Amino acid sequence: MENRIIDVGKENNKLFNQQSFKFKHNLSTESELQLGELKKLILRLPEEQVYASSSKVKITANLDNAHKDHGINMALETAMDEFETSDSFVMVRSPEVDNKLSKVFGEVKAEIDQFAKLLRTDITDSTLYLFLASPKSITPYHIDRYSTFLFQLQGEKNVSTWAPWNKNMIDDVELEKFFAKSH
Repeated sequence: MENRIIDVGKENNKLFNQQSFKFKHNLSTESELQLGELKKLILRLPEEQVYASSSKVKITANLDNAHKDHGINMALETAMDEFETSDSFVMVRSPEVDNKLSKVFGEVKAEIDQFAKLLRTDITDSTLYLFLASPKSITPYHIDRYSTFLFQLQGEKNVSTWAPWNKNMIDDVELEKFFAKSH
């Protein structure tokens, strides 16, 4: 992979924004992205950026409200210290505001921007979300509002996706309601 972080593979160029595809990365070697460092990051970020819920929710749970409807039953610091057994799911919005993560995010963003330019498109609203989940956790069914690059850093996760324009999964009315929702 040379000195690059991401290897999308030329065979995936035609799939971008059309369907899911796998790619390789070497982010798991970054010291800032090791579990111990990520725990420290989460605990020093402002509360309004960190959402914690139980990792044992149903696939039908509302992802946007999981931190309210299925909150963890312990302090965030305890959940993070006992992450392997605390059945916790933590989502962090814009963790790159922390100086220790901004450099890594900048490098990843630059490589994705370069990939997009090869495809004659632009990435206009890059947003980073960080998810940490206890073993055997479930991420509720949801739609991402953006084209998404999912980087698995540690462990294993089964991910199910569908073709983005599959009307059997969601009809136009529901899709319009989803994108019209204000956050």
